[in-house]
Amino acid sequence: MKSWVTWIGLVLLVCSCSNKKGPNSGPSLPFSTIRFESSALDHTAVFPFDYQGEAVRLEGHFENDPIANEVILKGTYRTTQDLQAGAQLAIQIYDETGNLLVRDLPRIPFEWEGDGSRTASLNQAYHTQDWGIEFNIENIILQFNYIQEGEFWYDKQYPGIELPSIKIEKVNALERFSIRWALIPRILPRDTYAYLPAIFLVRKNHEEDYFHDCSFEAFSLPEKLRQEQLRYAMESAWRLGEGRLLAVNSYKSDNTGSYLVRHGFVWDGVQWFEGTREDNLKKVWVVPASWYLLVLILVFGLLFYGWHRMGQFHSSALRRLIRSLIILALVILTASVGTNIYGLILLVFVLGLWIATQQWYKEIRLYITALLMLSVLEYCWSYLYGNSAVRFSGFLLSITTYAIFVYPIVLVKNNTFAIIAILMITVLAFSNYLLLDLYFDFFNDYPSLRVIGYASQVSNLTDSILHLFNDSHAVSLFIVVWFTICMGICFKNTSRTI
Repeated sequence: MKSWVTWIGLVLLVCSCSNKKGPNSGPSLPFSTIRFESSALDHTAVFPFDYQGEAVRLEGHFENDPIANEVILKGTYRTTQDLQAGAQLAIQIYDETGNLLVRDLPRIPFEWEGDGSRTASLNQAYHTQDWGIEFNIENIILQFNYIQEGEFWYDKQYPGIELPSIKIEKVNALERFSIRWALIPRILPRDTYAYLPAIFLVRKNHEEDYFHDCSFEAFSLPEKLRQEQLRYAMESAWRLGEGRLLAVNSYKSDNTGSYLVRHGFVWDGVQWFEGTREDNLKKVWVVPASWYLLVLILVFGLLFYGWHRMGQFHSSALRRLIRSLIILALVILTASVGTNIYGLILLVFVLGLWIATQQWYKEIRLYITALLMLSVLEYCWSYLYGNSAVRFSGFLLSITTYAIFVYPIVLVKNNTFAIIAILMITVLAFSNYLLLDLYFDFFNDYPSLRVIGYASQVSNLTDSILHLFNDSHAVSLFIVVWFTICMGICFKNTSRTI
């Protein structure tokens, strides 16, 4: 019996709360329809409205700023209805089918007039998110209501009371985006462009080209200062179907540390789309490039070592489990490092080691390995350290030049001479790249032959030159060391020679 009494009490309590603060009875028939679509090319457009009822007089206008995605409601609401003391004007938002989107927007107080009427001044600014508008919602109904705070809503307490409403079409953002998937590695190298893909939904309320560009939002920690990144036109993204795009945004940080990042959309280079604010910022760590490459080499090496040591485990179930974990780790690491140049460098590292261990003619393996080293150095200087656009034809010309100079190694029978020749070419190439990069960092230009002729005076500028060294230059040293080891393997494995 007590349980029944308890249930009845709970039902009465819920009904009581519903009567005070529960769902409203639904929107009234709108007296006017306003369409925001005509403001597509305006920074701020004004849409007036005017309502004269039996006991309510409403006049004012909406100001729609499509760039800021902001709507301002201005006007005057005057009523002669018999409202209780303390009643306030409220605004609710419904979709066009009558479903309540937002009930509790900020209240608007009334002021008593001398003739017994009440007047509320309207000067409210809203973002479309404040109105509970989702990605696919185009039209809403803005419903006026009264509330006796903590007691009841007037539309439920007095059914049939005069309460005007306005229908607004194309109220959603002029252009809007919703990110569905994005690849953002948590660790990235410094001074290196990372190309990060994302799939997102798009929709616009106009027939023009997109006003927003794709970009990447990044904020330093703890200051939360914005880092400017490259912008890309929406038309450059790949279409995956109706309203679905695949874009690749680039991100680069010149300093190490932690950052908050996300894919974003910017209008006219200054106004960021606010609709992606519900997408959480991801924290990433930017580390020195040399550390990044060294750790990757060690991790991949350990994974491959573990794969080949599976035979030590007698349990087949345990072997399958460890192999699955190794495959999963390889997939995650490959996806992460594939977003930047170091994915290609690691691939060439593996290729060089594989070539060096094959049973080909020694001279051919040595030639290919040396050419790979010089090609990777050229690629790194051109696209990683050059800090300027380098034509692909120039890159091919450099590789062709190296191929011609390295080719005589194939004809050398004396291993000592071949080693000396390769070391000289390596030292000259490495010094050349280092000189060009350091000179560019200091003068923002590349040295002429006349400037290179003064190289004998470098010893007088040792302190200034050392100050320009950074960890990125160590990457070139890693490349030289790795391929030197590979070429050593070529000399050690001399079972076949030409």
